[in-house]
Amino acid sequence: NGIAYGMGKGFLHGWDVQKAETSLYEKKVGETTIHPARWDAPPVWERVQLTKTGTRASRVIIKAGSHIYTHVDKTLFALHAAGKAEPPTVVWQQELSGTPSSMLVADGKLFVVLEEGKIQCFGAAKPKEIANYQLPKARLISGGKDGSRALHAKQALRAAATDEGYALVIGLESGALA
Repeated sequence: NGIAYGMGKGFLHGWDVQKAETSLYEKKVGETTIHPARWDAPPVWERVQLTKTGTRASRVIIKAGSHIYTHVDKTLFALHAAGKAEPPTVVWQQELSGTPSSMLVADGKLFVVLEEGKIQCFGAAKPKEIANYQLPKARLISGGKDGSRALHAKQALRAAATDEGYALVIGLESGALA
């Protein structure tokens, strides 16, 4: 829809990227004057105030379909985005048990990952009860110099059937697999 969204001090902003222009400005760096480029996009609508008490920066904002999800401190906001014609309106808000560090939308649900290590899921229908899941307690593979750790690592890599992804490496300093 050509709109870039952003948050600042409790306000939601929208800029029209299709009407953006570049310009140069002057900046003094030590004894040298430089002329870096700046990208200027005009606002689409007046900023939308979500709260008057925003103390921490809202680092997470996501748009999925006609909805924008963002937060101010520990309050999550869902807004309906009507496009360029009118500013978004708050559909609902929810106090969270922590501060969002990332969000994603999949299968018609909003997943909010909190800095405190929890994941909260929001769907279209209200659940009968809130489910809490504990992480399974996995037994760490112990072993010495017999190569059993390396064997387990090779089996895990083979089972993944891919050579791409992310990994948490424990024991990197010692050169041993955790």
